[in-house]
Formats: sequence, C-alpha cells, structure tokens
Amino acid sequence: MSAFFEISGLQAGYGAIQVLWGVDLRLNQRGIACLVGANGAGKTTLLRSISGLLTPTRGSIRFEGEEITGIGSKQSRARIPNRPKISSQSASCVGGSAKFSANPSSPP
Repeated sequence: MSAFFEISGLQAGYGAIQVLWGVDLRLNQRGIACLVGANGAGKTTLLRSISGLLTPTRGSIRFEGEEITGIGSKQSRARIPNRPKISSQSASCVGGSAKFSANPSSPP
C-alpha cells in the first residue's frame, strides 16, 4: 500500500550547518499528525523542507505518491498548506494570548 505522505532519508540544513540527518516518516492515511521536539531539534527545518521553503540536500518527500522534494514553495503550498504556528511561550502562559504567524519564514 502506498503511503499518503512519506519522508525517506531526509537531510537538510543551512549552509555548512546540517540540521536534519536521515529523517524517516510515514503517514498511511489522512489525519492529524503532531511534530514534537526540544528547541533546536529540527522541527522548523523539517517543516520548511516539506513546504518547499528549504531544499533538502538528500532524501525524498512524497505526497499522495508524488515526489515533491525540492519543487519549490509555491507548488508545494498548493498541495500542502502551511498552518499558523503557535508560539509555545505565549500559549503556555496562563491568561496569555497565543501569537500566530501567517508567514512561516518569520517568527511570531
């Protein structure tokens, strides 16, 4: 059975700094998935790679059976929309309001 969304051996980074080292992920069906990790673990780098804002150095990203690795953010966003990012600092404050960013390249 073909996966709905699959990442295989993904490597990415910024210049000489490699952030992702062989990431593998498979979602067999549509649904909600959560990406959790410590600060600096590579969550944003992974999402930028998926959305086409960052071109991976190795590996592949497949969506509904189609290779989307490095196709560019405009084409990728047409298939996989970016959702607003909730700032963990704002969201964790009692009574504080969450900050949202519509632009994934700028922090909330």
